[in-house]
Amino acid sequence: MKYDDYKWHLNENFPKDLDENKALTHIGMFMGWVIDSRLESELLKENFSAELQEFKQRKITGSQFVVLCCDYKLTSDDLNEEANLFAKDYYAKGKYFDDYANASDDNNNTIFHEADTWDNYIKIKNIIDKRYKKWKNKQ
Repeated sequence: MKYDDYKWHLNENFPKDLDENKALTHIGMFMGWVIDSRLESELLKENFSAELQEFKQRKITGSQFVVLCCDYKLTSDDLNEEANLFAKDYYAKGKYFDDYANASDDNNNTIFHEADTWDNYIKIKNIIDKRYKKWKNKQ
């Protein structure tokens, strides 16, 4: 299952003043949360152990990881079974995108202008952590 693809965002609404990779920031932040939560797939662990370590050491961002290892997409192949169950309820239903938009800086023209920084990542990671905990308690 494909949860997100940066190409989906490259339409007439995507800001012309931005690099197309800015369409990856929100995808990468979710993927970063997956990695930090140890919910990545065995496929990623087997094939991209060096890149996983680079993310954990904060040498690359989540969006850079998605470029290097996930072909600019977030798919079920990237997540383990539990993460897929959560992503189907949270990411695929648009709840994550809503949380991301709400957490974004109101001074930005669009959510795609949100900076791909570790501070912004921590902010959205904390939101996802709360959503995940709430989701787990319902299971």
